[in-house]
This record gives sequence, structure tokens and C-alpha cells, in this order.
Amino acid sequence: MSVAFSVIYTILGTSVLGVIYSLAILIPSLTVGIRRIHDIGKSAWFVLVPIYNLVLACTEGEFYDNEYGANPKSFGELTDYQIYYKFMKTGRLEAFSDGVLAIIITIMVLELKVPEGTDISNLMPLLPKFLSYILSFVYVGIYWNNHHHLFHIIERVNGNILWANLALLFSLSLLPFTSAWMGENHFASSPTILYGVNLLLCASTFTILEIIAIKSNGSQSKLARAIKNKMKENASVILYSVGILLGYFYPIASMLCYSIVALIWIIPDTRIEKFLDSTE
Repeated sequence: MSVAFSVIYTILGTSVLGVIYSLAILIPSLTVGIRRIHDIGKSAWFVLVPIYNLVLACTEGEFYDNEYGANPKSFGELTDYQIYYKFMKTGRLEAFSDGVLAIIITIMVLELKVPEGTDISNLMPLLPKFLSYILSFVYVGIYWNNHHHLFHIIERVNGNILWANLALLFSLSLLPFTSAWMGENHFASSPTILYGVNLLLCASTFTILEIIAIKSNGSQSKLARAIKNKMKENASVILYSVGILLGYFYPIASMLCYSIVALIWIIPDTRIEKFLDSTE
């Protein structure tokens, strides 16, 4: 048999056998490659993109089933006991975040120094700082509310989610400083602009947290299906950007933009609640 193969190899040459071999493995290779691309929730066309297809091939697949089919690494039906010990839960992350947000509020209220004197007029110099505190308090409350809803529907966390959550907490921890500076200087241009940049940073890090959470839990997870509508997020970014630009000319108009965003979100986000109610 080996002699016969050697004869054929000599007659046909290396190139012909190479072509035959390449054609023989082409379809199986494409099938495996497409399946790998589908595992991470991407279209099969990405298999044709040089270099990027190698990056995707080295990327961890989504844990849950997605629009392209079941997860090949699925563990099947797990009991609550198995899920608890196999994956990181959200309890410690939520407790830590709640503690940080409570400290942020405490620091902000400590910026309101008790005035000397007993007359009501002695409180008037504190009015700008008090108004700044109220707006920032509302914002922290909004983020706490949305954070609670977000992690109520997230089924598991990983290192990426933990770091994204820390980025959000870092952004929020700057609010006491930017808020106090703005109130202390009676809503002057530069402090008002910086406050808007801080709010935009908070919104951006929260959006990043949502994106990473969806990536970690799967494109067909409860979270992904619940927050498909991004109208409020997009409107907020636009208003923040407009407010920052107006801060160079009309700081009061900037404050109006920031307040409108707060009013948009002060009503608790019902997307997750409605989704959970509809799936019960």
C-alpha cells in the first residue's frame, strides 16, 4: 500500500496532492470555525476576516445559549446548590457597592458646614451648596436604584464585572468633590463643566458595566433581553454633552440640562421589572 502511494505521489506531484488534501479539509475547517464564531455570539462572516478571526477563535464563548444555538460547554440543568458553588454570586459585590454609596452620601452632607449665628439669614450663603447637594444626592439615589435592579437580574459575576463595577464606584466617588466645588463657587463655569464631565463619566461606566454583564451572561440572557431599549441612556448622554458645552457660556443652562436628566431617571427604571413580570 505504501509502495502504491509512493508511486502516485511521484506521478501526480506534491502540488496535486496538496490541493486534494486542502479541498478535503476545507469544509470541516470552515464548519468548526463558524461554530467557534457562533459560540461567542458573532456572525459566521467574521470567519473570513483575517487576524480578527484568530482573535475571536481565542475568545471565550458565551456561557448561555445564544441566537445561534446551545452552548457546547453547557452543564445542563444545575441545581441551586451547584450554581452557588460553581459561579460567583452577586451578594458581596452588592454589599460592597451599597457601603460605598452610603459613604459617598455621608461625605457630601458633611460639606454642609453649620453656620455661625441663629438667624435664618445665616443659612443663605449655604444655599448654592445645598442645591448642589440635593442634585448630587438624587443622582446617587438614581444610581443605587438602577444598580439594585441591574444586579437583581444578573445571574453570575466574574472578574470583568467586578472591575467594571469598581470603575462605576470610582466615578461616583468623585461626586462629593465636584459637587462641593460647584456649590462653593456658586455654579461658576469651570466647576459646572467639571460636574457635567463627572456625570458623563458615571453614565459611561454604568453603560460599560451593562455591556460587560451582558457579555458575561450571554446575548440571550434575561439582562440582555430586558434592557434592549436604550432611549433613556442615549438621551442622557446627549443632555450631558449639551450641558458641558453650555457651561462655557451659560452655567445655569448646564444645571438645567443636568436636572432634566435627573428627572428622566428619578422614576425608577421599569424595564427589568416589566421583563421579570412578563416571564413569570
